[in-house]
Amino acid sequence: MAYGPSPHNMLDIYDPASGAAVAPVVVFFYGGGWTSRDRAIYRFVARSLSACGVLVIIPDYRVGPEAAFPGFLQDTVAAVAQARPMAPGHSGDPACLFLMGHSAGAYIAAMLALDPIWVAEAGMGTRDTLAGVLGIAEPCDFLPLKDPVLQQIFEPSGPNTQPISFAQNATMPFLLMTGTSAVRVDPCTSQRLATRVRMKGGQAEARLYPGLGNVAVLKVIAAPLWFLGPVREDTCQFLGVPPPGRSAATFSARLAQLGQKMAYQR
Repeated sequence: MAYGPSPHNMLDIYDPASGAAVAPVVVFFYGGGWTSRDRAIYRFVARSLSACGVLVIIPDYRVGPEAAFPGFLQDTVAAVAQARPMAPGHSGDPACLFLMGHSAGAYIAAMLALDPIWVAEAGMGTRDTLAGVLGIAEPCDFLPLKDPVLQQIFEPSGPNTQPISFAQNATMPFLLMTGTSAVRVDPCTSQRLATRVRMKGGQAEARLYPGLGNVAVLKVIAAPLWFLGPVREDTCQFLGVPPPGRSAATFSARLAQLGQKMAYQR
């Protein structure tokens, strides 16, 4: 459905598969360096979470360089504003709204949750109306800019473009997930944001997943790859829903099977 005037202001809605009367709501923002868009690519995220009993909304949004900062925030905040009133019609609980994103999308989720300008524009009243924020491979403290494309998108750049500058506004819990093998987004940025939030009296946790890179740490949320890292399990725990059929013992067994298979292939 459309949520704004631009041809790119479209979103997809994935109803919770569990048939629960009231489900938590996740608005998921995909990444792509603020330069690419295609919400259809991320159906695997929505299907994985909807199978756990979550209502998932994935919007497209304008990207750079044609839409520089703060254009993509203007779009995505409009999508969040639409999510709350539409949730009850899809078995969603508007009082249990989470923002979630990957890479550039995780940046968007953090900015919408922390910068008072966007909180007010989304019609959320106060930050307390957000249940939480999940960031995967999140760039939250990336100045100075060295990439010419990012310089164009974020020019003029400054501290007001960085989520970490608004850490004192984190009245909702944060879960920041990243892989130890991440290259494009330094894992330390998530740890810095979590530390800053806690220093300011907020609740935030940074979790590292061994051997996973920027893309893999999101892909393991899909059922066929779940055994490479407990990202979906940790996400579901944060959302307050049980992951279907995934116990710690089962996870360990699958991981052991993978190790045996790799050893045999060598």
